[in-house]
Amino acid sequence: MKVIGIVGSPRRGGNTDVLVEQVLAGAGAHGLETEKVLLGELEIAPCRACYSCADSGRCVIGDDFHALLEKALGSAGIVLGSPMYVGTVTAQMKAFVDRVDCSQVELVRASTGEVRFRRRHRGRFGVVVAICDLSPLSELRHCARVMEACLRDLGADTVDEVLAQRLSDVGDVRKRPELLARAFRAGERLAAAIRGGGTDERGRCAEDPGAHRGV
Repeated sequence: MKVIGIVGSPRRGGNTDVLVEQVLAGAGAHGLETEKVLLGELEIAPCRACYSCADSGRCVIGDDFHALLEKALGSAGIVLGSPMYVGTVTAQMKAFVDRVDCSQVELVRASTGEVRFRRRHRGRFGVVVAICDLSPLSELRHCARVMEACLRDLGADTVDEVLAQRLSDVGDVRKRPELLARAFRAGERLAAAIRGGGTDERGRCAEDPGAHRGV
């Protein structure tokens, strides 16, 4: 069984990258295969809202999205991580989120004319990592909710989230051993959910409020 970590930070080795690695390490410690992907090193264009994917579930844009989606759907666990940029995920993560939402959620029209949304996939588990510098915790939670919605579209139930403030410069997170340990435990929870079929509890790491972005 495999867990894939998808990093939305535009810089390799940044705080988000390190925390996602820690989550993967926690999952890997329990025998799961892991892989990390950095969105900033892929070509993923924004959604065109052409709705060509409505029936087939396949986007018509020819870029790296297709290979990454195949990896995600072939994984038992998915870790999404992003720093917060102006109140939400990075542009790299948002492009991925939008393409997933448009292509992997079915529109079902009832006889009454009402339109409902239905997942194409189920049976996975996920973890969200969201960080910032000094922004309010409420904004950071909104950033996390965007990625949690993407996990739902991919058929993954979120079993844990790691929210961290006061991270800005490269390497800041390495000075926070308690946060690294927290991310590792999130990976262990993910492994337990995958091997046990789910979890009733959900862990959170939310620190004191404190702005704009942290990578």
